[in-house]
Amino acid sequence: MSPVKRVYFQCIVPVVILAFFFNGCAAKKVYSKETVLKTAYHSPVEKFKRRDFISKAYAHYLRGLLYERQNKLELAIQEYLRASRYDKQSSAIAVKLGTAYFKKGDFKQSVAQLKKVLRGDPEDISVRLLLGVIYATLGNLQEAVLVYEEIAKLDPANKQALLSLADLYVLQRRIEKAIIVYEQLAQKQISLPYVYFNLGMLYSQIGKYDDAIPHLEQAIKFTPDYLEAYLGLALVYELKNETAKSQQFYEKAINIQPESPLAYFRLGQMYVEQELYDKALAMFQKVRVINPRVVDAYFEMAHIYLKTNKTDQAMEVLLEAEPLLKEKSRLFLLLGLANSIKENFIDAEDYYKKTLALNPNDDLVYFYLGALYEKQGNRELAKKQFERSLEINPNNPDACNYLGYMFAEDGQHLDKAIMLIKRALQIEPDNGAYVDSLGWAYYKKGVLDDALIYLERAVELLDSDPIIHDHLGDVYFEKGFTPKARQQWERSLELDPEQEKVKEKLRKLDEKSTQDITLNIKEEQ
Repeated sequence: MSPVKRVYFQCIVPVVILAFFFNGCAAKKVYSKETVLKTAYHSPVEKFKRRDFISKAYAHYLRGLLYERQNKLELAIQEYLRASRYDKQSSAIAVKLGTAYFKKGDFKQSVAQLKKVLRGDPEDISVRLLLGVIYATLGNLQEAVLVYEEIAKLDPANKQALLSLADLYVLQRRIEKAIIVYEQLAQKQISLPYVYFNLGMLYSQIGKYDDAIPHLEQAIKFTPDYLEAYLGLALVYELKNETAKSQQFYEKAINIQPESPLAYFRLGQMYVEQELYDKALAMFQKVRVINPRVVDAYFEMAHIYLKTNKTDQAMEVLLEAEPLLKEKSRLFLLLGLANSIKENFIDAEDYYKKTLALNPNDDLVYFYLGALYEKQGNRELAKKQFERSLEINPNNPDACNYLGYMFAEDGQHLDKAIMLIKRALQIEPDNGAYVDSLGWAYYKKGVLDDALIYLERAVELLDSDPIIHDHLGDVYFEKGFTPKARQQWERSLELDPEQEKVKEKLRKLDEKSTQDITLNIKEEQ
């Protein structure tokens, strides 16, 4: 049997560098665009209080200031340009011209003006800060990084530059460098909770969970209702396999924000892993109530219904999801699986083929199509589908096992069967079904000692499977261990009382000679 593989929720650090400069946040938290612009030029009066003061330049400069305050940026730029013609050396005019271009969105001209200022005064921090903002706005992250790195050299205590630099490192996925800069800020005991949050999430990304936890806790100390920090702690504890603590923090996140779909969704997935399906369904249903467009909640519910043999409910919830989907390959795959379970083979095949029309290189679809044909008795066509699945993904363990097991059952390509099943076991070494398949392949090849080793191990791993007990009984019988064979066949029949062939083995064990039983087993295989 093959569970539908799923990729669960993954950690993404929610850092958007441009929000530092353009969002209307508290002054202590970020440096807004307005803050940068205010500090990006010197006082007009002070700049022009000098003996070589040029009156015409000053007049145009003042008119430019007036127009800029009225948000008449084109007129302001014209006045600043006129002022610069009269005083070509004035950095104040160049800075104001650069900021006006910046406000207007003409970043190329803004950069040109600011670079002009820096040629005259390379240590002008305010100009460099504005230049960094512009490069970041343009998406030229590396140029922005170079600007902020230079500011950090000139002024190591400049928090604005360090914050921007750390955020840019995150966007460039230079995690180690981002951590170093954020740690510098943390050591300064900066009172920005998101710094500690980002540190925690970055440490979690590189697997340093014990370093992540105190930083996330520090973020909560600064802001007790910091929803993302609670979610971050829940995720870290989940990655540490500390399920109880993880659930506690997801529940705390819900207490802070009862309409947080993410917390309910993750709790639902954790309940699935614990096989607490009713609780999981309640969580996913809550997600749907909060936001009916979260299609993954529908899929998760469908998975649960399929696992619990409630195929009608699975199909119902999948059809409810259909209008929300632009890309429907996953929907068609699950509808195919549901119809296959219900033995609606024609509909199942139709859905699988619809999936392949949308995604012709999905190895999982070929696997399910092969399982469908095998269930219908079309073994050769089934084998072709498994082979196609393995062409696309040679390491699909379910396809390796299924094809290898079919070869073994049919007495075909036994060496290849053993190779395929061993490949599956390299991926999932404790999968009882795979271990059983390998034991059975060795049995069919006549290597009884190896068959016995693997089938005894399979029973240890999957004691509830009647087929494995039946297989082990056959090996015991072949090796002359008749009482042990009887014990395994009886256990197999206990798990599935409808097995007529196993009943026949036990009956003949009571009534006939060993020779008759051997003949029966050989004929059966």
